[in-house]
Amino acid sequence: MSAKESLIEGVSALFNSKRFSDLAVRCGDYDWPAHKSVLCTQSEYFAKACEGEFKVRSTNNTIELHDDDPDAVEAMLRFFYTLDYSDLPKSRDSVCSAVFNVRVFTLAEKYLLVHLREHAAAKFAAAADRSWGSDGFTDAITEAYTTTADYEAQLKRGIMGVVLTHAKDLFDMDGEYHHFREMARHVPIFTAEVAELLSQRLDRESRMAVYRCQKPSCDTMFMAKLAEGQYVTYFCDECAVMRTMSYKEGERLKVPLQELTAQDRKPKSKENAGESEFFGKDDFSDLVVRCEDRTWKVHRLVVCSGSPFFAKACDGRFKEAIDGCVTLHDDHPELVDGMLNFLYKSNYNNIKSDDCSAVLHVRMAGIAKKYLIEDLASVASALLAEKAKTHWDTNGFADAISEAYTDTADSGGRLRQVLLDVVMDHAKELFDSKADKHNHFREVASKTPGFATAIVQLLLEKQAETQAESKYLSTYACPRQICSGSFQSSCTAGERLNGTCGQCGQAWEMDFDTGQSYKVA
Repeated sequence: MSAKESLIEGVSALFNSKRFSDLAVRCGDYDWPAHKSVLCTQSEYFAKACEGEFKVRSTNNTIELHDDDPDAVEAMLRFFYTLDYSDLPKSRDSVCSAVFNVRVFTLAEKYLLVHLREHAAAKFAAAADRSWGSDGFTDAITEAYTTTADYEAQLKRGIMGVVLTHAKDLFDMDGEYHHFREMARHVPIFTAEVAELLSQRLDRESRMAVYRCQKPSCDTMFMAKLAEGQYVTYFCDECAVMRTMSYKEGERLKVPLQELTAQDRKPKSKENAGESEFFGKDDFSDLVVRCEDRTWKVHRLVVCSGSPFFAKACDGRFKEAIDGCVTLHDDHPELVDGMLNFLYKSNYNNIKSDDCSAVLHVRMAGIAKKYLIEDLASVASALLAEKAKTHWDTNGFADAISEAYTDTADSGGRLRQVLLDVVMDHAKELFDSKADKHNHFREVASKTPGFATAIVQLLLEKQAETQAESKYLSTYACPRQICSGSFQSSCTAGERLNGTCGQCGQAWEMDFDTGQSYKVA
C-alpha cells in the first residue's frame, strides 16, 4: 500500500468515530462525531463556524445544522472522509437515489462544497439515466425545480439532457408515464424550459443538412439549409454543373448522420470540395467550439460524424447539446484548430508551430486519442514515421520521444513503436557517448524510463537473434586453389551453403558434404 493510499484509508477510518474527535455535528435528532482538521480544511463554512465568525455552535462544541435532511448531512460528512457516499441511504426517509442526489447537491450548494456538488451531479446523472422512466426520476425533477435555487443550473442541465433524450416517450399522451405528465402540468417552469430547448433543437435541425447530388451516378455531398416550400441552388464540383433542388427532392436525397463515414468526409480531388469550404466560416454553423480565448463556429454534421466525442456531447444527454457550445479543457488552441481543420479537410496543414514537426505530429495524435478521431491518429502516426526517418539525428526527434512517452500522448502505442523502430536503426550512433551531437537524445533516454526499458528489451531481442544466427556460422576456405581467402556461411545436413570469398570475390554454392572438406577449424 502506498503512502497516499494509507493516508486515505486512515482518514476514512475516522468517519463517525469518536477517536481523536474534537467536534460534533448535529442535525435534528442525529449527532456525528467529527474532526476539525477534516471538515474545516474542506469547507469554508465549517472553518468560519469553528473560528466563531458566526453563531452556529452550542456551548458543547457542536455545530447544529437546521432545516437540512439528516441523510444528506450524513452523506456530506462521509464525503469529507472518503470522497464518496452511498446514494441509497439506510433510510430515515425512504427516497430513490435520484431524489437523494438532488438533496445532496442542494446541501453542497448551501455549504459551498464545490467537489461534493460535482460528485452529486455526476451521481444524479447516472441515476437519472438508469431510472428515467420511474416515478423516482419524476419526483427528482419536482424536488430540483421547487426546492433548489436558480443558480443550480448544473443539476438542471443534467435533468434536461435525460428528458430531451426520452421526450417522445415521456410526453406521449397515450404512453405509460402518467406521473411524469402530471408533474409537467404542475411544474410549468420545467415544462417551459423543455419547450424552449426542443424548439431550439428543431430550429437547428431544420437549418442544416447534408444532401447528395441529384445525379444518380454522382456521390458528391453538400451542406445546405432547405425548409419546406423552398429551393436550394448548389454547384456540384464532380459534375461541374449548377443545380436547383426542391424541398421534396431534398428529403429523398438527405443523408442520415450515421451514414457519414470517414470516407464520406474526405474532400474530393478539388481542394475546396465538399464541406471543406465551410471550415472557418459562419455559414450554417450550429455549434461553437471554445478553447481558452479562441472560438470556432462549426457544423455538427461534420464534427459529430468525425468524432464520437462530439457526437456524444451533442446527443442531448449533456449540457453541450443544450447550450450549443463545447468547451475543450487542457488543450492548446493551435492543436484544436488543427483537429477541426482535419475534420473538414483531412489534414492539419494550417498549423504553424514553433516546435519541431515531429513533436507536432505526436501532439496531434494525442488530441486525436482524446477526442476519439481514429483517422487523425493514423495520419499523425504516418507523418511522424516519415519525419522521424529523415530527422532522427535532431533534438526535435528526441523531444518527440519524450512527448510520446507521457501518460496521454500516445494512441495505442503506435507512436512509440514508430520512434523505437527508427532508434533501433540508428542505435549505434544515438547511444555513442562520444557523439556530442546526440547528447540531448541520451539525456531524454536517461530521464524517460519507459523508453529506455523498451530500447533495452529490443536490443536484447536483437542480440539473441544475432547470437542464434552466429551459432550456425562456420568459416570455409575458398575452393579456388590459387586463393587463400575464406567466407562465412551457415549450413546443416541436407542443405546447400552459399558464400562469397572476401579475398577474390568469387561467389560459391556447395552442398553440405562438399563444404565440410573446406571447413576451417
